[in-house]
Amino acid sequence: MKKLLGIIIFSLLFNSLSYADKCIRDDAFYTLDETDENITEDLIQKEIELLERTYIFALDIQKAVKEKDMDKIYSYLDEGMPYQNKSDFKDKSFDEVFTEEHREKIISDTVDCSRFNHLGWILGGGIIWYNNKIWDPGNKDNRIEGMSIIALRGLYQGE
Repeated sequence: MKKLLGIIIFSLLFNSLSYADKCIRDDAFYTLDETDENITEDLIQKEIELLERTYIFALDIQKAVKEKDMDKIYSYLDEGMPYQNKSDFKDKSFDEVFTEEHREKIISDTVDCSRFNHLGWILGGGIIWYNNKIWDPGNKDNRIEGMSIIALRGLYQGE
């Protein structure tokens, strides 16, 4: 019985920490300019830590979608969404923005540390786009850290 209890506790501990070291060095190089000769170990480590926080943010997005928590999703929307207006989603219910098919695609998607492209990461095949930098189209090379959803491509996409 003690052996079984030990296995259960070990399993729970292992599962709760499974994302702690999800992001690796290659993921950091992909988000940095890998041709830059001035990339230091310190910069690589900081980027890995940022990617791990981004990974956890994506899990939080999935949880909000799973729970149909539109207030939480709204709180994640970037104030300066590049293609939509955050205010368009203020009074929308979850079911006005997403179909059940969208929901299933988002929550069943595998969260990744590697960006989809230069704009950021996607969930549900592009239904949700998110980034780990505050969006500033006029200053893309010097953006500051700030986890946010930058686009929703669901049933309702804004006015």
